[in-house]
Amino acid sequence: MSGFGHRWCLPALILILGHLFAVPYGSRGQAQIRWQPATTGLYGGDVTSIVESPRGDLFVGTFGGGIFRSRDRGANWLPVNNGLSSLEVLALTTTPSGSLLAATSGGGVFRSTDDGESWTPINNGLDTLFIFALAVTPSGTLLAGSFGGGVFRSRDNGATWMPSSDGLTEPLSLVVLRFATRTSDKSIFAATADTVYQSTDDGASWKRIDQGLTSSIVLSLTITRTGTVFAGTNGGGIFRLNGDGASWSPMNTGLTNLVVASLFVSAKGDLFAGTNGGGIFRSRDQGASWAASNNGLTYLSVPTLSGGASGDLFAGTLVGGVFRSTTGGESWVQIITGLTQTNVQALVQAPDGTIFAGAIDNSPLPGTAAGALFRSRDDGVTWAALSVPFANTRIMAIAVNRSTGHLFVGTSTAGVFRSTDGGATWTNKGLAEVEIKALTVTGTGVVLAGTSNGIFRSTDNGETWTRADTGQTTPDVQAFALTPRGLILAGTTSSGVFRSTDQGATWQPSNRGLSNGNVTSFAVASTGAIFAGTNGSGVFRSDDDGASWIESNRGLGDFSIRILTATPTGQIFAGTLFAGIYVSPTGTMSWTEANQGLTVTDVRSFLTTASGAVLVGTTGGGIFRTR
Repeated sequence: MSGFGHRWCLPALILILGHLFAVPYGSRGQAQIRWQPATTGLYGGDVTSIVESPRGDLFVGTFGGGIFRSRDRGANWLPVNNGLSSLEVLALTTTPSGSLLAATSGGGVFRSTDDGESWTPINNGLDTLFIFALAVTPSGTLLAGSFGGGVFRSRDNGATWMPSSDGLTEPLSLVVLRFATRTSDKSIFAATADTVYQSTDDGASWKRIDQGLTSSIVLSLTITRTGTVFAGTNGGGIFRLNGDGASWSPMNTGLTNLVVASLFVSAKGDLFAGTNGGGIFRSRDQGASWAASNNGLTYLSVPTLSGGASGDLFAGTLVGGVFRSTTGGESWVQIITGLTQTNVQALVQAPDGTIFAGAIDNSPLPGTAAGALFRSRDDGVTWAALSVPFANTRIMAIAVNRSTGHLFVGTSTAGVFRSTDGGATWTNKGLAEVEIKALTVTGTGVVLAGTSNGIFRSTDNGETWTRADTGQTTPDVQAFALTPRGLILAGTTSSGVFRSTDQGATWQPSNRGLSNGNVTSFAVASTGAIFAGTNGSGVFRSDDDGASWIESNRGLGDFSIRILTATPTGQIFAGTLFAGIYVSPTGTMSWTEANQGLTVTDVRSFLTTASGAVLVGTTGGGIFRTR
């Protein structure tokens, strides 16, 4: 369950990425809890960029996990983030001198001169640290494309930068997403949220070239060996720049997905297009026609494509990490061992002890969505990925019927799925028209779905659903709790808590003492005390089944609560957006920071297992475990 939403569009990216401006929280005394990574088999991530260094090593940039390096052609990966202040990497490139450059969201540009062993910020002159794109011009000038600040140029290998946005006159033209360079005439092309711009003076000035370009947000660019420019757009498919250099023609024959996030020309001259949700398409006739090239590709949102000196092709996907093709795109093989950048949104344990973890993408690209389901049969120590029919949508919630063991997964765009065989197979059970934000199964077997459009209720194991929001005044429901007395609590985005005494058929507001209406999560202690987490006002406690609430924030360093959980030993854990984890004994009204061993402080999910271990799902760092 999540109270912070997950809808992306370019004009709103600054709001989504704004948490990077937050002041880090210092230590306020650590509880005697130590977290250990539990990421064996939990491989994958949101790969935004791939580059081969002059030494032949492969590097991938991920959005949330930083940079990973492979010295064996992708068979194994290790993080190389020494010196990076932001792990949200959006672009990688190499320079003529052999250096590596990394563009990040919130940390600006970093350079490595030792094959990724260490990174140094090179931001002198940058007006913004939100950098989306990098390029080296034919003359050796470095270009950086930013979110909202346009283009910056460096002629001294990144030591200093100067604004270079002359001609980028529209506000959205200052959102620069990709570059492409053409050596024949030294032209540079910039893909922006407005259209395509061209520079013929080494990036000093720009002119728009958009005649015939029917989709304004341009996500990708590539240039063939003959100098032909192709642009991939957000919804309009692929366009080719005509011979006049001023107009574009659509080139979408055979292309069944028109959100083209990446373009690449292979050493053989074939064109490849990576789409959002449709996988990879290949053209062998200069874009005149396209055919799907997805054999072996199990994750179909592809924000980056690249190639190596050996002729291998590499595809970076959302959630699924990296895929490699040694057959010119005929087939793909996932290569993700050691790539541990996963965003774990949901955790649940089945009656037989099996644990399921739902991972989602965290990409800033517009319209993207991907998810993965992992299973652990050793109490969360190791994991294995499952094949699921909902890999192209986000897994927002997971619930289990403790009587039957049936599993339910709620997604952002595809509704609810049910498995009656421990996750081996799944069936869609409707509600695809709404975003599922929370799921729960009551002791009597009633299934409740909290959605972006109210509460839906099923009394037949998810076969059919009826709207069940009588008495509810806010349709956006993001959390549920089952109280010891059989009541049900629902947390909403703006109207606080609602309570049901009839298995979710009707609801009444229950907000006495609650000063924040954005309730993101609940935890029910073994004593019967109920805790409610809010987005901005911390934690509230109720000792009367949710009838009234009292603030419980002493010692809490971050009031943006993502998730709560209670342990059988009486502890309450609070996962926050900025400051990691806090723990409170149930009998107290105070909190202590509990981040020892935790390398990621954006916490998304919790699970207290039957053995008493606590698992925490994070943004970009996978899962951590108490023991």
